[in-house]
Amino acid sequence: MAASGWYYTTDYDDDANVALRVLRRRVFESGDYGDHHWSNLRHSFWVMPLLIKLVVGVSSLFVAAQEVIQWVARGGRGPRSIEEAVDLARESGTHSILDIDRCSQTPDFGVAFPLSFARRRELFGTDKPTLQDWESAGWLAPAAKLQRWTAVYFTIYEDGNPAQLAFVGVSGD
Repeated sequence: MAASGWYYTTDYDDDANVALRVLRRRVFESGDYGDHHWSNLRHSFWVMPLLIKLVVGVSSLFVAAQEVIQWVARGGRGPRSIEEAVDLARESGTHSILDIDRCSQTPDFGVAFPLSFARRRELFGTDKPTLQDWESAGWLAPAAKLQRWTAVYFTIYEDGNPAQLAFVGVSGD
């Protein structure tokens, strides 16, 4: 499998951990998480050699069967909590912000850390990027040098004032 790059914004909060908790809850409730790798494989399936198609097809059936068994075991319901969703994803991860459980000043597994001043200047040409600055740099550009299962966060400014916190990360296998 492959890791997924992802990004989100949420309302600005001086406490990044509070903003992260709000964002994770929003993503969980929306159901917008999961392994997007299989859907990417399905789109390119037609260009694969026959043997690889067979292996991918069997693997897909195996993964699908596991998911159905888990769903039936839960009584036909989805996960009830973020923790359950993360636990069900296991080592594959949720390929989303759900894989990040806290903010810290230093990088670590499952941690979002601040995008450095130097990296903000390098990416956006300013230490107070706007949404347009981020879009021009590329939505996933802040994740280019990240290790898997980590994220960076930074403030998005509007009219010179903090408006949102952006989280950009890489997770999943």
